Amino acid sequence: AMMFNESKNVLLVKDDVGKSKPTTRELPSVQFAYGKVEGIDQEGVGRVTQSWKYHKDSAKVVPEKDFKKLNAICVKKGAVKGVRFIKVWKTADSRLQPVYGKKSFELTLPVSSFTYGKPSVYTPINQVITNYYGLQAEAELMQKYQALRRAPQERLSMPRPTTASKKLSEIVRSKELKKSQSVTLFKMKKFLNVSARTDTHLKLGSSRCQTTRGEQRNTIPIQFSLFLF
Repeated sequence: AMMFNESKNVLLVKDDVGKSKPTTRELPSVQFAYGKVEGIDQEGVGRVTQSWKYHKDSAKVVPEKDFKKLNAICVKKGAVKGVRFIKVWKTADSRLQPVYGKKSFELTLPVSSFTYGKPSVYTPINQVITNYYGLQAEAELMQKYQALRRAPQERLSMPRPTTASKKLSEIVRSKELKKSQSVTLFKMKKFLNVSARTDTHLKLGSSRCQTTRGEQRNTIPIQFSLFLF
């Protein structure tokens, strides 16, 4: 174990019980401090808080020439040519007036009894318990319903019909006409003019007429069969 601990190979170094694995690199002494060395500030906190640097007004900038006033002066003196213009500009020095900001401003505060902040809205518990808000909402809803009943009902404007809707309406109308017309049963042409063999004095469409026709249909083949035998 001692041989492995003296080795400089990380894979061969073993740790003892309760101890960390020994390092394989050369490290400085225990008193060494790691990190970046920061320079000492010349002005400490006490000096910064106790010494104040007051504001100094900035240097006054020389304003530019006012050419409008210079031209007016030249016109008054009768300077028409450029040479006389230059002489007047050199003698008469008229410049624009600089605009400076206010160094101080008036601060007006409200009355001493004024309270700052946002007013807190309290919940009226007595109105909640007595169902005041529910009754108020019900009354408002009833007023809305009454207003809707009194208001005139507006008719919805029908959309402009298209070719497809026109064709569909024609088909529906034709089907309704076919249903309304009386449906005639199909008969062969040679039996259209054949009269009935028996006259029962019953009107067509009555229930008794329909029953007698059914009985005749059932009895005729039976009589025919008897004659055969």
